[in-house]
Formats: sequence, structure tokens, C-alpha cells
Amino acid sequence: MDHYLWDIVEATTKPPMPEGDEIAFKAWSKKNALALYLIRESCGSNIFPFIGKINEAKKAWDTLAEKFKPVMVNIGLSQYSTFQMDIQEGNWDAANHFLSSLPEAVSAKISHRGSTALHIAIFAGHTNIVEELVMKMSEEDLKIKDKYGYTVLGCCALVGNIKMAKCIIEKCRILLRIENGDIKLIPVVVALSYNSKGIEMARYLYSETHLEDLMPEKSINGATFITRAIYAKAFDMALDLLERVPSLAIALDFTGMSPMEALARLSFAYPSGNQLIFWKQWIYDSEYHSLFTLPFKCGN
Repeated sequence: MDHYLWDIVEATTKPPMPEGDEIAFKAWSKKNALALYLIRESCGSNIFPFIGKINEAKKAWDTLAEKFKPVMVNIGLSQYSTFQMDIQEGNWDAANHFLSSLPEAVSAKISHRGSTALHIAIFAGHTNIVEELVMKMSEEDLKIKDKYGYTVLGCCALVGNIKMAKCIIEKCRILLRIENGDIKLIPVVVALSYNSKGIEMARYLYSETHLEDLMPEKSINGATFITRAIYAKAFDMALDLLERVPSLAIALDFTGMSPMEALARLSFAYPSGNQLIFWKQWIYDSEYHSLFTLPFKCGN
């Protein structure tokens, strides 16, 4: 249907003059009416007002394409099927040839997941294609999120590919602070939350992330980073952030747990672990040591 609709819209580009060729005009009018109907049927009630008074299908299409570029590409997913497959399979020559004929495809959402070609290349593990696509994309293109709310840097954090992440960050550093998914996690936190092997990626992203984006008053990202680091036994990162922002010790992560609670749970799980000894000194030195000592004193 989407490819069919595009063909009809293309056929309505130049309306013939009724006085010049009545038969051609009637044929055009029929196609125009059908295309306009299909376009309107594809729109939700919030989009329809933008084209409600437009009588030509091509004008309606162009209006929507201008106002809702990420949305409109879903109408024509089939035209990207070969392009998507080439990206998935790592065939850059063929993909690049497609882009030469349709440059706007570089930022189009070409899958039912709402993924751009770059999203797909990241998950497919094709670093060379990622680098090529990044060179062709603008900063705004790189900010595009997929259906699940993930930017391309968020996807890099998921798969743990540092080389890809560096390439993207060099062109669009603001992605380091853009939240991903329903939980709204920034990339450095994504790396620790969903990837059991994401510690090295998290270290890299932590070195690039602004401290202000991990402050407790801004979001749950700081506390979540620490609790996830504790569970991953990346104690050096957890301790570093706690020393810089002590108030995060009692801030809540996305599950409603504080770093102190996470540490307590880990301490009970590994009561004789030498790797936890350095925490004792931090707790003693910090203003939050009473959180650990008070319950035991009051229990007697």
C-alpha cells in the first residue's frame, strides 16, 4: 500500500489544464482524489488539520513531509527495503549508491522500529558503515530517536562499541546528555544498565559526560549510575562519583533504591569480600556514616 500510494502521489505532480486535455484532466482528478483520500486516512486527528483544506495530493504530501519528516518516512518503508538490507549485511557500496540517488534517506526512519540506517548499522556491528553514515549526517540527524526512544549513542551504549561511540560523539557531543528509552537514561547509564559487558563502555562515556548531568536534582541518572556500577562491581567509578557528589549516596535510582541500599545488599551478599573494604573508609569519612551506624545502635 505505501509504495502504491507513493506512485499515485507522483502521478499527481503536474495537473493538466482542463481546457487543454479534458480526458487527461479527468484521469488526473481521479488519481488526485484517491491519493488525497489515502493520505488523509493515514493521518491521525492531530495531523489532519495541517492538510484539511488542501485539495491537491502532492501539496498535502509535501506539507506533511516538511512538518513531520520522521513520521512521513513510515508511509514509504518499502522503498527502503533494499537499502535496509544492504546496511544490515554490510554492503556499503550498494547502500552508498542508494544514498546518491536519494540523499534524504540518510536520516529517514527506514524500519518498523523507527530506526535510521545508522541505528541499524550499529546493531549490525558494521563500524565502517557507521563512520561513513556519520560523515553524511548533520547533528540534528544524529539526534533522531527510534521507536523506543533511543538515539544512536544510546544504541552504542547498549551494544558496547566504543569506537562507534567515539565517532558519533566527535560530531555530536550533546548526545551524551540526551535521555534514552522510557526510563530516560543518558548513555553512560545505559551502558551499565542493560549490558553485562558494558563496563569499559561506561568508563569511556563517564570520562566524557558532564558532572551536571549526573546531579541528583536533575534526574535519576546519577543514582542509577552508582547502583548499577556497584552491582557490576565497578567500584572505582561508583566511588569516584560519590566522592564528587556525596548527596547521591541517598538519592534514588530508577527502581527507587539508593546507592547506600545497593551497597548494603552487596555487603550482605559478600560479607568477607576484601573488595568492599575501601567502602568502609568512605562511609566513615562521609557525612552519611550515621545511616549505617544508627540502626544498629537503636536496635539494642
